Amino acid sequence: MADEQVTAALAVVTAMAKSYCRQDWDVLPEDVAAVALTATLRLLAHPRQLNMAESMAAFTVDFREGFDGFSVGNSWC
Repeated sequence: MADEQVTAALAVVTAMAKSYCRQDWDVLPEDVAAVALTATLRLLAHPRQLNMAESMAAFTVDFREGFDGFSVGNSWC
């Protein structure tokens, strides 16, 4: 995975977190940074963000809904 992809994904998720919290932090608080990092990893793990399945012989991997925002569990603002 290219560093540019990681940087771009982190920038998008960080902007989403700032918007969700209605804050313009220069440095994200630790708890918000942890959520942003986790959301970035989810975005990078499934970049298509579509429900899909991939199969090879007897093995199947299902990818379900991608990252689509923050939930009540992410109420850290």
